[in-house]
Amino acid sequence: MEDPIISLCQTDPGTATTVCEEARLAHLAAYDVIDTGPEDEFDRLVRMVRATLNAPVALLSFIDSDRVFFKSEIGFQNGPIPRQGAFCDQTIRQDQPFLIRDTLQDSRFADYSFVQGAPHVRAYAGAPLIAGDGIRLGAIAVCDIRPRDFSESEIQSLVDLSRVAVDELSLRRSKREAEVARKQLRAAIEAIPDGFMLFDEEDRLVLFNRRIKEIYPPNATKLQLGVSYEEIIRETVMLGWYPDAIGREEEVIQRALAYHRDPKGVVEQPTANGGWLRVSNTRTATGETVAFRVDISELKQREQDLFLLATRDALTGLLSRGSILKELDHEIERSERYGTRSSILIVDADHFKQINDKCGHLAGDDVLKELAVRMASTLRDVDRIGRLGGEEFIVILPDTGIAGAVQTAERLRQAVETLVVPARESQRAKEYLRVTVSIGVAELRAGESSEGIYARADNCLYAAKTAGRNRIECDCELEGWDAHLQMKL
Repeated sequence: MEDPIISLCQTDPGTATTVCEEARLAHLAAYDVIDTGPEDEFDRLVRMVRATLNAPVALLSFIDSDRVFFKSEIGFQNGPIPRQGAFCDQTIRQDQPFLIRDTLQDSRFADYSFVQGAPHVRAYAGAPLIAGDGIRLGAIAVCDIRPRDFSESEIQSLVDLSRVAVDELSLRRSKREAEVARKQLRAAIEAIPDGFMLFDEEDRLVLFNRRIKEIYPPNATKLQLGVSYEEIIRETVMLGWYPDAIGREEEVIQRALAYHRDPKGVVEQPTANGGWLRVSNTRTATGETVAFRVDISELKQREQDLFLLATRDALTGLLSRGSILKELDHEIERSERYGTRSSILIVDADHFKQINDKCGHLAGDDVLKELAVRMASTLRDVDRIGRLGGEEFIVILPDTGIAGAVQTAERLRQAVETLVVPARESQRAKEYLRVTVSIGVAELRAGESSEGIYARADNCLYAAKTAGRNRIECDCELEGWDAHLQMKL
């Protein structure tokens, strides 16, 4: 939409009305040129206009609200002067160059201080600096100390140089605005809490923020303008920043390069410091790549905490009832698929109610926690143990037949039998608490469900309790298995 103030000024360009002056001063301020120092571009123009018109004085000025500011001058040697009565003030009121052959013959300027005094101006030629929107910002001019006429070629040169001056002014403004935009962009990307990189169409790094160096501390020095993405990822992988790449570095590098060339979705990547990064790239229509790296370590930790909360028993840290029974279903499916043997143990602490009754539930909790640690320490990494509830536990033994299961149960029973738990200071009980366990053992049968094997192991547990506790009962028909835990298969 056209600026109404500019429109009004353009309908009466020869009159400096209040409205026009407001528009003119606003445009002048936008160029941010008043009270600035010398600049080569404008000094060259002043030298050119002085040489072209062969005059002792040459000026390039901008007209402020009440003064004339000389951006460049030769032969004048004055700072800002009052606007009122100045040659340049009259110049910006014209469409065409403003010419005075003899100032002493011009009533407007005959008594002007710069006519009567130094530099004793007797002739003047000035062309207004007219911006593209028709606003007059200042003038480029020459002054002579003798009366003279100015030829058409000199006047044309003066007009041409005035247009060059306006072009230089516009270019200066564009450069200044570009610098402001660059600083704003830099401030914006530095304010981004995530790591940011911009690669050009040749995959060279052209922009990044400080956060990206914090995210990739091993190769922070490698992050320099002009470095390629391949150099960055190779350095990162070779320095061991991605633990899952160890031993297959080239595979991971090629996968990262493929994603960088054709990014689809996001990638979550563990890092060597135990953290996690979310890698997200986007290709622009012109071939650049915008890359974000988000530290999601806290998010992953919260996910892990929630997972543990959902799958772990709050007191003992073992798998919860629901989780361990799901594990049992998975183990049965695996055993059937691959034809392997699997067994389970049902473990129950003996006379546990007496501990709670005599020493309190806090002491009972202490015993359960220590019991869980001791039992878990006797098992293999592939074995799973969970708390069914109260003082009852279940152990899943993959790839284990009945003989191995009984041996594991006996090892567990003996380990618990030697367990002593320090009593709490507030308890009026013995210095140490002891506990034993009874264990039922069963091996998975072909086509059997989790309920079936669980029921058989639980029956064995009941038998162990009935037979005196602190012992093992097995759902098997092997003679003498309980004598020395030596069984024939």
